[in-house]
Amino acid sequence: MKRERLDLDHLPDLTQSTLVRQVAPELWAAEGVVALWIAGSLATGSADRYSDVDLYLAVPSEAMAGWQEPDLEALFMGRVRSHQHSRFGDDFYVHHLLLGGGEVVDLHVLGAERPLFPTPRLVLGCRDPELRAAMEEPVDPERDYALPVDPWMTRQILELYWFDAHKHRKVLYRDLDLLLLVGLHLQRLWALRFCYMQTTGEDCSDLRRATIHTLTPVVRAVQQAAGPDVQRIFGQPARTRAEVLAAVDALNALVARVGRAGRAPRVRLSDQTGSARA
Repeated sequence: MKRERLDLDHLPDLTQSTLVRQVAPELWAAEGVVALWIAGSLATGSADRYSDVDLYLAVPSEAMAGWQEPDLEALFMGRVRSHQHSRFGDDFYVHHLLLGGGEVVDLHVLGAERPLFPTPRLVLGCRDPELRAAMEEPVDPERDYALPVDPWMTRQILELYWFDAHKHRKVLYRDLDLLLLVGLHLQRLWALRFCYMQTTGEDCSDLRRATIHTLTPVVRAVQQAAGPDVQRIFGQPARTRAEVLAAVDALNALVARVGRAGRAPRVRLSDQTGSARA
């Protein structure tokens, strides 16, 4: 396989780029690597000093098994302090790494035959001309990949919300106040999803396993639409039973109003949150 030279000249002027310059040659020299690139905020130019490093490798399908448990200590020169592994099929793994300097790296390993994700990328090296051509096709960084709102699913989620809301009585009766905080956290995530739907006319999918990356556009959209009122409702204190009840009442009032609004497109969320003031 051709030993093409890595192109590290276009990395952004951030401390993370120093790390990339150090580990990229190790990854590039690993057996079977066809392509190496960066995605995420480092590729779009929106990164800051605390941004994670999203590294991607493409390898042939027959080499994927070896990347389930690669020698990460060698590849990252002994810097790995914590490692978690996610598998999304036989041709897509992600190694979540915390390094000794506090850097967070997500090392994505994809089968070379797998379709590319439609996201901006900064190609560091590619040994396959056909794959390189696909990688260099322009991608709109502003493109919205949100999901359309499914009325049936939205109704199901709303009903789940109110099922849980009624379970609060049981929890309080049994003096399990701390358990109510867990339920309140889940309901806030559902409420945030409803507010996003109402604000944008799109869906953001289940937020219970969301990351900072998936939550960022949701939170920005809701904050811009609602202003400081939304912070007051979602951030109500829950230090005592009285405060927990007030937090639940405010959240229920918000969800009730958003739910009644139904399919009205892009209703001003500030009208919804403002009317929930105590």
